[in-house]
Amino acid sequence: MAQLAGARMLPLLVRRAGEGALLVSGGSLMAGGYLLAALAPVWALVGAACLMTGLGFTLCHSTLQTRATEAFPQARGTAVSLFAFSLFAGSGAGALLYAGAIDRFGYAAVFGAAGALLGAYTAVTARALRRRVAAAPAPAAPAAPDLA
Repeated sequence: MAQLAGARMLPLLVRRAGEGALLVSGGSLMAGGYLLAALAPVWALVGAACLMTGLGFTLCHSTLQTRATEAFPQARGTAVSLFAFSLFAGSGAGALLYAGAIDRFGYAAVFGAAGALLGAYTAVTARALRRRVAAAPAPAAPAAPDLA
């Protein structure tokens, strides 16, 4: 549900906030969702955590997928294929790792660790985006009209 609503809002969010804010917001929502699920004392909070995580995934995934399609225009099909492969391979490997970790450590510890790692991802992403913006050349001033 949150993913569908987020997908409908994406065009407006991209125009208003930009892709950097979408990545940071999405990462923060996913981190918060996992941490909430780890600490939730009642099932209703787990539902809220699922909504947060779904919306956060939509914000991050759509932004990263767009970047993948723009990264190598001459090999767009290859870039998108690698992006999709990474998504599905990571999902499969993550399910295996999560299953073993949950059996060993429990849901709260695994969801807490996922939230902490997503929080770290978000912090690194935000810092990298700030550096990229700071290093970008300033737009050139318009040339003065030639009055001669």
